[in-house]
Amino acid sequence: MFRARITQAGGAFAMADLQPAARNTGKLAESWRQERPFRGMGILPMRPRGILPLEEEGKAVEAAAEAAEAAAAEVEAAVEAAVEAAEEECRSKMLLRRMGKMPMPRVGPARNGVARAWAAWGCLLIAATICAMVLMGGCGPSRSVRLRDVKDLYPAAISLQPVDQPAAEPAESSNGSLMAIRDDAGVVGYVGQRGLTARSGRFTIRVVTDRQSTVQRAEVMYYVGKRGGGISKAEFTRQFVGLGPGDPIRIGVDVDAVTGATVSSQTMADGVREIVDEAARQAGR
Repeated sequence: MFRARITQAGGAFAMADLQPAARNTGKLAESWRQERPFRGMGILPMRPRGILPLEEEGKAVEAAAEAAEAAAAEVEAAVEAAVEAAEEECRSKMLLRRMGKMPMPRVGPARNGVARAWAAWGCLLIAATICAMVLMGGCGPSRSVRLRDVKDLYPAAISLQPVDQPAAEPAESSNGSLMAIRDDAGVVGYVGQRGLTARSGRFTIRVVTDRQSTVQRAEVMYYVGKRGGGISKAEFTRQFVGLGPGDPIRIGVDVDAVTGATVSSQTMADGVREIVDEAARQAGR
C-alpha cells in the first residue's frame, strides 16, 4: 500500500509538470498557424529575429517535456527501489528475530523501567501491610472496639474498660482482647475480640457477654478466606447466644457447623469459648 501511494504520488507530480507544457505548446502552434498567412501578405509584421521558428520551438518544448517525463520516471524508479529495499530489510530482520539470531526490539525502555519500579513499590507496600496485620494478630479495620458497638445492648454504658487497666482510667474504645462495659453503677458486661486462623485464612470474631459471662452476641467482624465464609451468617452466629461458662460450646454438641466450613466453625467456637472463659475469670475476681 505504501509503495502504491508513492507510485501514484510520483505519477501525479509528473502529470502536473507535463500538462502545462503540453497546453502551452498547443496554443503556441495554433497561434502561429493563424498568423502565418497574414504575415506573408504583409498584414502582420514578420517575426523579429532571435525567435525560433514554430517547428523548432515546438521541438524544443517537446524535448523539454520528454526530459521532464524521463526525470519523473527516474524519481519513481528510485522511490520504488528504496521501498523494495526497506521491505526486504524488514523481512530479513523479522526472519532473524524468529530464528532467535536477533533480539526483539525493546519498546519504551525508560517507561517500562518506571512502570517496573512502581510495581515493585506496590508489591512491597502490600506485603508490609499483610505482615503488619499478621504480627498484630488482627484482620482488617475492625480490630478496635468502640462504645457505640455495644450501645444497642447496653444503652446506659458510658465507657469500655480494658480488664488490665485501672477503673479510674475509662476509655471510649480499645484494641485490647477483653473490655469491661461500664455504666454509672459499674460493670454490666464484657466484650472481647479474637484474631483466629482457620484452614482458609484468618478472621476476627467479637463476643459480647453480660455480667455473668453469658453470650449476648457473637459475630464475625472480618473474614478473608475464600471458603468458609458461611460462619459470618446470622444462622450460625446466633447459636452462641445464651451460652455461658457452664456450656461446652462445641461443634456437634450445642452448636451446629456450617456445611462446607466445619474447621472454620470449630475455630470460631473455640474462640468464643476462650472469650467466655476470660470474662468468667474477670467476673469472679
